[in-house]
Amino acid sequence: MDPSMLALIEQFNALDDSLYFPHWPKPTDGSLSRIEAHFGVKLPPLLVSLARNSRRFGQRFASIGPNHDSPQHIIRINSYWRRRRRTRRVPRGYVIVTDEHDDNMPH
Repeated sequence: MDPSMLALIEQFNALDDSLYFPHWPKPTDGSLSRIEAHFGVKLPPLLVSLARNSRRFGQRFASIGPNHDSPQHIIRINSYWRRRRRTRRVPRGYVIVTDEHDDNMPH
């Protein structure tokens, strides 16, 4: 793994341990292929490395693992926001990677 990627993962892991965070299953080659085919994009290598190597990935990001039926899975979150009325829906070509927002992010 690239040393700069490893340093970023270590910084991410050093965040406040007192915060609750779910533990998503680690992404598999099959789950990544399914997500990438669904959206027609290649997931960023840093996101995949973070999901595979960080113990706290679920604290900030949607699952990219094989738990496709979970409401917190990246496909389910994006499906929800693509069904919203036109003024609230996510534009085509965008992929939501977290369901966090300013009102529920720890400060």
